[in-house]
Amino acid sequence: MKNNQKTRMQKHYEKLTMAKRMSHDLCAVPVQYKGKPACVLAIRKEEEDAIGFLPIARILEQEDMGNINAVDYGLAEAFKEAFDSIAELDERKELHEFSEQHEDLNEIFIELVDILEDASDIATVV
Repeated sequence: MKNNQKTRMQKHYEKLTMAKRMSHDLCAVPVQYKGKPACVLAIRKEEEDAIGFLPIARILEQEDMGNINAVDYGLAEAFKEAFDSIAELDERKELHEFSEQHEDLNEIFIELVDILEDASDIATVV
Protein backbone atom coordinates (compact mmCIF):
# COMPACT_ATOMS: atom_id res chain seq x y z
CA MET A 1 0.00 0.00 0.00
CA LYS A 2 1.23 3.48 -0.84
CA ASN A 3 1.96 5.88 2.00
CA ASN A 4 -0.37 8.48 0.45
CA GLN A 5 -3.44 6.22 0.72
CA LYS A 6 -5.60 6.25 3.80
CA THR A 7 -6.94 2.99 5.14
CA ARG A 8 -10.65 2.57 5.86
CA MET A 9 -9.70 2.40 9.54
CA GLN A 10 -7.89 5.74 9.29
CA LYS A 11 -10.92 7.36 7.64
CA HIS A 12 -13.15 6.03 10.43
CA TYR A 13 -10.69 7.35 13.02
CA GLU A 14 -10.66 10.78 11.34
CA LYS A 15 -14.46 11.04 11.27
CA LEU A 16 -14.70 10.04 14.92
CA THR A 17 -11.95 12.52 15.85
CA MET A 18 -13.63 15.31 13.86
CA ALA A 19 -16.89 14.62 15.70
CA LYS A 20 -15.14 14.72 19.08
CA ARG A 21 -13.03 17.81 18.39
CA MET A 22 -15.78 19.76 16.62
CA SER A 23 -18.75 18.57 18.64
CA HIS A 24 -19.98 22.17 18.95
CA ASP A 25 -20.59 22.11 15.16
CA LEU A 26 -22.13 18.62 15.05
CA CYS A 27 -25.69 18.44 13.75
CA ALA A 28 -28.27 16.17 12.14
CA VAL A 29 -29.09 17.00 8.52
CA PRO A 30 -32.08 15.58 6.62
CA VAL A 31 -31.00 14.15 3.26
CA GLN A 32 -32.03 11.80 0.48
CA TYR A 33 -30.06 8.54 0.62
CA LYS A 34 -30.57 6.14 -2.29
CA GLY A 35 -33.81 7.94 -3.10
CA LYS A 36 -35.26 7.70 0.41
CA PRO A 37 -35.48 10.25 3.23
CA ALA A 38 -32.63 9.82 5.70
CA CYS A 39 -30.57 11.73 8.21
CA VAL A 40 -26.81 12.17 8.45
CA LEU A 41 -24.56 13.32 11.24
CA ALA A 42 -22.64 16.29 9.86
CA ILE A 43 -20.23 19.00 10.86
CA ARG A 44 -21.52 22.48 10.12
CA LYS A 45 -18.95 24.62 8.36
CA GLU A 46 -19.13 28.29 7.53
CA GLU A 47 -17.79 29.18 4.13
CA GLU A 48 -17.19 32.63 2.67
CA ASP A 49 -20.76 33.30 1.61
CA ALA A 50 -22.67 30.20 2.69
CA ILE A 51 -23.10 27.58 5.34
CA GLY A 52 -22.17 24.04 4.43
CA PHE A 53 -22.25 20.63 6.00
CA LEU A 54 -19.70 17.83 5.90
CA PRO A 55 -21.55 14.52 6.35
CA ILE A 56 -19.57 12.12 8.51
CA ALA A 57 -22.05 9.31 9.24
CA ARG A 58 -25.50 8.11 8.31
CA ILE A 59 -27.88 7.81 11.25
CA LEU A 60 -29.44 4.36 11.17
CA GLU A 61 -33.17 3.82 11.20
CA GLN A 62 -34.54 1.36 13.74
CA GLU A 63 -35.10 -1.34 11.11
CA ASP A 64 -31.49 -0.97 9.87
CA MET A 65 -30.10 -1.57 13.34
CA GLY A 66 -31.56 -5.06 13.27
CA ASN A 67 -29.44 -5.82 10.18
CA ILE A 68 -26.12 -5.27 11.92
CA ASN A 69 -24.17 -8.48 12.38
CA ALA A 70 -22.59 -9.49 15.66
CA VAL A 71 -19.71 -7.31 16.75
CA ASP A 72 -16.37 -8.62 17.95
CA TYR A 73 -16.23 -6.59 21.17
CA GLY A 74 -12.57 -7.50 21.71
CA LEU A 75 -11.74 -5.98 18.33
CA ALA A 76 -13.92 -2.96 19.11
CA GLU A 77 -11.96 -2.42 22.34
CA ALA A 78 -8.66 -2.77 20.43
CA PHE A 79 -9.86 -0.09 17.97
CA LYS A 80 -10.82 2.22 20.84
CA GLU A 81 -7.43 1.84 22.52
CA ALA A 82 -5.58 2.34 19.23
CA PHE A 83 -7.70 5.39 18.31
CA ASP A 84 -7.19 6.93 21.77
CA SER A 85 -3.41 6.47 21.53
CA ILE A 86 -3.25 7.86 18.01
CA ALA A 87 -5.40 10.87 19.02
CA GLU A 88 -2.73 11.86 21.50
CA LEU A 89 -0.28 12.22 18.57
CA ASP A 90 -2.75 13.92 16.24
CA GLU A 91 -2.60 17.71 16.50
CA ARG A 92 -5.20 18.50 13.81
CA LYS A 93 -7.99 20.73 15.08
CA GLU A 94 -9.46 22.38 11.98
CA LEU A 95 -11.74 20.66 9.50
CA HIS A 96 -9.54 21.39 6.48
CA GLU A 97 -6.55 19.74 8.16
CA PHE A 98 -8.26 16.34 8.03
CA SER A 99 -8.40 16.38 4.23
CA GLU A 100 -4.62 16.76 4.01
CA GLN A 101 -2.21 13.83 4.14
CA HIS A 102 -0.53 13.24 7.49
CA GLU A 103 2.42 10.99 6.68
CA ASP A 104 3.23 10.01 10.28
CA LEU A 105 -0.36 8.95 10.96
CA ASN A 106 -0.59 7.21 7.58
CA GLU A 107 2.41 5.08 8.54
CA ILE A 108 0.93 4.23 11.96
CA PHE A 109 -2.35 3.13 10.36
CA ILE A 110 -0.56 1.06 7.71
CA GLU A 111 1.28 -0.79 10.47
CA LEU A 112 -1.91 -1.16 12.51
CA VAL A 113 -3.78 -2.56 9.50
CA ASP A 114 -1.01 -5.10 8.97
CA ILE A 115 -1.39 -6.23 12.60
CA LEU A 116 -5.20 -6.43 12.45
CA GLU A 117 -5.51 -7.62 8.83
CA ASP A 118 -6.69 -11.09 9.74
CA ALA A 119 -9.09 -9.84 12.40
CA SER A 120 -11.44 -7.76 10.26
CA ASP A 121 -11.94 -6.42 6.73
CA ILE A 122 -12.82 -3.01 8.23
CA ALA A 123 -9.14 -2.13 8.22
CA THR A 124 -8.65 -2.44 4.46
CA VAL A 125 -7.83 0.36 2.04
CA VAL A 126 -10.74 2.11 0.37
